[in-house]
Amino acid sequence: MDIVRNAYDRFAQKYHRYYYSRIFYAGALDSLLERLDTDAEILDVGCGSGTALKYMQDKGFCLLAGIDVSSAMLAIAQETFSDVIFRQGDVRHVDLGSDVFAAVISFFSLCHIPKSDLPDVLAKVYRSLAPKGYFLLGLSEGDKDGVFPRFLQEEQEIYYTAFSQDELQEYLERAGFSVVEKRREEYEDAYFGKEQELYFLCQKT
Repeated sequence: MDIVRNAYDRFAQKYHRYYYSRIFYAGALDSLLERLDTDAEILDVGCGSGTALKYMQDKGFCLLAGIDVSSAMLAIAQETFSDVIFRQGDVRHVDLGSDVFAAVISFFSLCHIPKSDLPDVLAKVYRSLAPKGYFLLGLSEGDKDGVFPRFLQEEQEIYYTAFSQDELQEYLERAGFSVVEKRREEYEDAYFGKEQELYFLCQKT
């Protein structure tokens, strides 16, 4: 949606400077990567400037793709990665294909769509996965679904959602996923304060 794209376009450099080197979800991502060969095709939904992509490249993974709604964030990513396929767009309106990826990851990007849109997006991710493919999702724990007035401590509207662990698991299972592993980890930073983060590693059944 426009307010999300506007927020990340406006503060792309600020976001990149602070978060690019902060892999606070490394444990969850490692749990996925250890199940895959390094030639596995992996899509990062909401890739931003490429934090997770850089981490995976450093681990030897070479067939990577990213999608993001923000042209400014993708411009930063494209300066860093010459061998990653990027696409700009809102995941709700982009065709991800069928039976394509060994894994899809999404860290704190699907929090920017209304909960009412999440089932369709999860169905799209499910279709895009090859048989037995994996989906790794990270979202914040809480009870939010709406527009908030500040982003990165700036006067900028942003859409944000947060979920209970049971609620998020129900969304995933209704989409057809089998939950392989789930984590709940505390995280704190200068902009969002202290949060509980939820990570679900799922598999296409």
